Amino acid sequence: MKNLYRILTFVACIGIFGQCADDGEYDHPINQDSIPEVPVLFTGATSFGGNPYYQIKFEGTGTAISINIAVPGDATVKIKEITKVVAGTTSITPGNVTTASVANFLPAAVAVNGASTTITTSVTALNAYISGTANDATQARVDAATTATPATPYIEYAFLFLVTLEDNTTIITQQCRLRFVK
Repeated sequence: MKNLYRILTFVACIGIFGQCADDGEYDHPINQDSIPEVPVLFTGATSFGGNPYYQIKFEGTGTAISINIAVPGDATVKIKEITKVVAGTTSITPGNVTTASVANFLPAAVAVNGASTTITTSVTALNAYISGTANDATQARVDAATTATPATPYIEYAFLFLVTLEDNTTIITQQCRLRFVK
């Protein structure tokens, strides 16, 4: 029995070491970012960490929201359309974009046919989309965020975009966040 255990351990070690490339590097990544060949950028956004964000002064439910989406000017393909947008709290995921039961924030796809576009909407439209939940963007929530313990000087929402390129490939962007401040 002891010899059988040793043989199985030896075979397992050979199997593990067999996964390495000749240069000693593991050539089957366990976890890897999915990075598209054509990057989608949020021009004018700020980023500290993973997700870009726009900081917007909250001036009531009519506050305008503008999100600038672009691909680099030297990209091999341009944006054909913004096919779908999902908005909500920062807990939204790429799976929300591909799920048919999750409504499109846009009334219809937005044709672009170029390297960039600007999606313009309002807080009223955002609140209508997230359907009157406790997560609505209101002056009271912005004020409460600044006085909470610990204080956060903003309330935050996220958008995910399904971008279709000219060659009909699709890209789900990383979250673009909106931070509403006093």
